[in-house]
Amino acid sequence: MSNKALLTILSFTLFCSVIAQDKYDFILKTDKKDGIYTKGDTVKYSVTLLKNEEAVEGEKFTCQFSVNGFWKDKKEYVSNGGPIEITQKFDGNIYWVTLKAEVPGKKVAKELGAIASPYEIKTAVAEPKDFDEFWKKQRDELDKVPVKELAKVEIPLLAKYAQFKDKVVCYDIKVDCTEGKPVSGYLCMPRNAKAKSLPAIVSFQGAGVLGAWQQPEWGSKAIALNINAHGIENGKPYAWYRALTIPGSKGKLDNYAYWGVWNQHKYYYKGVFTRIMRALDYVKSLPEWDGKNLLVYGASQGGTQSIVAAALDPQVTYCHAGVPALCDHSATYADRTPGWPCVVRMEKGKLNSEKKWFMVVLNYYDVAHFAKRVKCEISVSAGLLDHTCSPTSVMAAYNNISKDVKKSIQIRPAGTHGSASAGMDVRFNEVLNNAVKGNK
Repeated sequence: MSNKALLTILSFTLFCSVIAQDKYDFILKTDKKDGIYTKGDTVKYSVTLLKNEEAVEGEKFTCQFSVNGFWKDKKEYVSNGGPIEITQKFDGNIYWVTLKAEVPGKKVAKELGAIASPYEIKTAVAEPKDFDEFWKKQRDELDKVPVKELAKVEIPLLAKYAQFKDKVVCYDIKVDCTEGKPVSGYLCMPRNAKAKSLPAIVSFQGAGVLGAWQQPEWGSKAIALNINAHGIENGKPYAWYRALTIPGSKGKLDNYAYWGVWNQHKYYYKGVFTRIMRALDYVKSLPEWDGKNLLVYGASQGGTQSIVAAALDPQVTYCHAGVPALCDHSATYADRTPGWPCVVRMEKGKLNSEKKWFMVVLNYYDVAHFAKRVKCEISVSAGLLDHTCSPTSVMAAYNNISKDVKKSIQIRPAGTHGSASAGMDVRFNEVLNNAVKGNK
């Protein structure tokens, strides 16, 4: 090897070594570890910039506050080799803040949240006077349609579930319903289960367009039904579902969360919520159900469906609702961010007349109003870094749950939309296992 070639290699190695050393990170803390404050408090953020795992001096970075879900202007700081204190007071209508620190030009950022008086947050708009009447009518219409299987086809378990092959049977099912689409899902349960021997779990999916999921872990000891929100086919390739979300597609599922929002009788979620009731009807009709244990489970849009299920069916015995969506649609009126899909948000500080009408419709589909009607034990989660289903929207729903109900909420200061529900399954599994033991 020539000296020139060797020098080139050594130079490239040295260059890579220098690049590898330039790793930035932040230590970001609040003066209260749990991130929970009281109105009027000032949250004190401590921000330390690290370079190669050491506190660094003289480096520029920016910080930006999100206040009630709305990002404010960035401010520039210069690191001083230690923590820099940045404050935000919870005054006026401010309930939720997050601080994001970034190094300009580098792919490094860290964010941490705080919330004030979370158990005082209420919806800004009262529920419709005919809320119960509206949903009773949907129940009455559904009762005119018998609980009838339109399809029940045994399907093989996915390869990753090989350990359950001889223990669990899985069916692709469709059940007749109103609103033009059937309940469509995967039903798993132990092979040769005896009559009245199993608790039931109905689980729901987050936002998006996908088929149902196989759940043989639960299906090895319970009736486990997972439904897709849309009453569509299961088991298709990903590209098939993706095609349904393309604007103008035959399936018309692009931006489905906004379809029909001008009329409470035509809003897309009327069909979604009706299929929830029918899915529960279906599992209760199965001879294997023990007649006493009915659990619902979901996160995000699935958390929405779980709360709706518990509100509309008094036989539900436990509700798991991670970071539920469709909460506090009216939050805009209180200068807060509503939960996904955030149909009604301020535009240049104002609400246009069309969106005010949307609010009338959305009020029939606000999970905060359904939460008021939950009678069973319920577990909820909220993440203070969740800019999809804002923690203030989740708290507005949680606070509407009666104090007479056994309820709990997990608030995570560093919880994002995808991580805020971590650890919630502990109580769910306790409830499920107790139900299983009670049937032995």
